[in-house]
This record gives sequence, structure tokens and C-alpha cells, in this order.
Amino acid sequence: MCASLIAGIAGCRVKGNSSGDAPSKGVRSAAKWLWEKQQDDGGWHSSTYGLLKSGQALTPFILHTLLRARSQFQPPEKRVQQAIQFIQQHTHSDGVLGVADPDLLEYPNYSTAYAVLCLQSVAHSDRKFIARMCDYLVQQQFNEHGGFDPSHAAYGAWGFGGQRSPACFIGTGRTTSGPISRCRRQSLQPRR
Repeated sequence: MCASLIAGIAGCRVKGNSSGDAPSKGVRSAAKWLWEKQQDDGGWHSSTYGLLKSGQALTPFILHTLLRARSQFQPPEKRVQQAIQFIQQHTHSDGVLGVADPDLLEYPNYSTAYAVLCLQSVAHSDRKFIARMCDYLVQQQFNEHGGFDPSHAAYGAWGFGGQRSPACFIGTGRTTSGPISRCRRQSLQPRR
């Protein structure tokens, strides 16, 4: 249900506020319902899916959707700030969101990217905080630094996220040097 409402709000393009028309009743109703689902800690938490229970992925996604619908209604500023605080409190010192539980990652790249969009949308004043998040995302991109060359199918993309060590994907890298090749060479050497 939550996903349907979010998709509906995110996709709405209602003629409106610029000409003085009333916001869409459906958008107002969906936004009100989502704001009611925000927890006391400022986050949105899944009661259905264990992976989304901590709220680290849902909170920036839902907040971003609600902020994008600002032309339809004015979001409650106190609730927006609570959500921003939730994001700040759950962001690791290296700028990644979604890793509070090391055994259960909550879509770190996705969570962090949406958090950056939210922080920029509310003109968050801590530019160093946002920069750390952006630095984390840049480090996660599949490029030469991570052992991918431009001819690789995954080059330029992002994966799931989290702590990234040189991948040991035998048969997937096409580089002749770098972490993947070193990993491949090491894995093919007989153990002593």
C-alpha cells in the first residue's frame, strides 16, 4: 500500500498552485496518510519487510517523494526536520546510510543517494556532511578504481553498496591489472 501511494504522489502532475487551483485531493490524502505513518524517531519503518524495518531505506525515499509534492501541499516543517535528523543520526561517519546493522545492509547506495536528494531539497546547511555522502557514492561506482574498465558491462553503474573490497568475481572482469585481476591471479594460484 505504501509503495502505491508513493508512486502515485511521485508521478502526479496536477495543474495547480501556479494558477491558484486547489491541490489534488488524492495527493493531499496520500501525503497525509504517509505523514501519519512517520514514527516518533522521525523515520518510516516497514512493519512487513524485515529488511526495511530500520527505516534507513524507506525514510529518505518517502521523504524525497513528499518533498517533491511540495507544490501540491506544504509539508509539516517539524516532521521534515525529524526525518532529516533521522537520516543524520543513521548515517555512518564515512557518509553511508543503510549500514547501522552490519549483518543486514539496507540498500546502502540507494539509501544514501535518496538522503542526498532530501538534504539538498531542504537546503541542508552542513555541506561537509553531504560531501561525505557524495564521496561514498563516487567510491561505490564501478570504474577503473574498482577494477572495471570501460568495456565491462557494469562499468559506470552502482551496486548494492556497503563496504566494498576489491571484488573477486572470476570471469566477470576484463581488466589485465587492478583489483579484479589481482584477485583472479591470487585465486588461481595453488595454495601452499
